[in-house]
Amino acid sequence: QRPPRRGAPPAPPVSRRHVLRVSGPDAAPYLQGLVTCDVSPPHGGTPAAAGGSLLTTKGRVLSDAILWRGLPPAVSGGCADAVLLELPGSAPVADVVSLLESYRLKRMKVDV
Repeated sequence: QRPPRRGAPPAPPVSRRHVLRVSGPDAAPYLQGLVTCDVSPPHGGTPAAAGGSLLTTKGRVLSDAILWRGLPPAVSGGCADAVLLELPGSAPVADVVSLLESYRLKRMKVDV
């Protein structure tokens, strides 16, 4: 990292991000009730991102997230129907995974 120029404010540190993949034919309907943004498929097959929050069972915000849909299989881990959740570095990832796992029903075809 190079030193800042004289008189210039220091650059903010780059924060670490976490990415979770939710895939399967039921991924979008599964996430629709757990996040505050629309998870419907993007129009025209182009990649789309939506900002939202993951909520606890009491409706409290657990973490902010950016949901990515319609990404090519090479980016989404080989799953055309995958939704990627991009979480901030400060997010309680273990709690988010636990929440997602707790809402997964046996009849749903979803992998977290």
